[in-house]
Amino acid sequence: MRVNSVPVRSNGKRNGRRRNVDKMDWKGRIVKKGGCMTIEDLQMQLLSAIQDNNFERICSVAKKYSEQVSPPPGFNYISSYFDEKTTINGKEFLITKTQDTLENKNQWYGSILYNIGNELARNGSFQLSIAVYTESLKNYPHPSALNNMAASYKYLKDYKSACDCYYNAIKIDKEYTQAYLKLSVLSEAYGYVYEKSSLDYFKIYMQRTGNNIIKSREYIDGFPKEEVEALERLISRLKE
Repeated sequence: MRVNSVPVRSNGKRNGRRRNVDKMDWKGRIVKKGGCMTIEDLQMQLLSAIQDNNFERICSVAKKYSEQVSPPPGFNYISSYFDEKTTINGKEFLITKTQDTLENKNQWYGSILYNIGNELARNGSFQLSIAVYTESLKNYPHPSALNNMAASYKYLKDYKSACDCYYNAIKIDKEYTQAYLKLSVLSEAYGYVYEKSSLDYFKIYMQRTGNNIIKSREYIDGFPKEEVEALERLISRLKE
């Protein structure tokens, strides 16, 4: 496995001797030699910041992590900052993968924040997850972050802001299919108006999914009654 160097201090000498440079692999399995925290230390700081629901600390530690630890080979935008399935100090962490390759430190920082936002949302801290997603988007605008932010807004019953998230996701990526469906359903259910009608957005979704009505119903399984009824109205109007 490849080992990534990180920018840390050396406690060796330059006079013809091999320098004793700190190195860590991204799993934290090589311990510090010259005063730099291990990746496990940074991960535990992130976990602590999440548990404290402290926005400033979350951003500060995430920034430190992104600057000190390089993404592992093949790491992608919506990847967790933890190993695929690992245990740190008795706590288990998981990882997900997508197709978008990171290009710079800002994107890596945004990726870390995205995953923290997901963790906060899973823990029911929806307001804080929205703040963290917002900071993530400043560093790496990505439709998946907007999609998940919309879900947090929906839990708070702020349907207009959720609609705005789906609309902005489409502006970032016109191929982000699920945003067309969710925007069409929410705008139909709650009467919000955008460039196109709710039916027009629904038609785009259907065209890009092969007119798969079953799939559209599966996407909103468990959604509020108003939204399920809105989808059925859209399906009915599509057939007219």
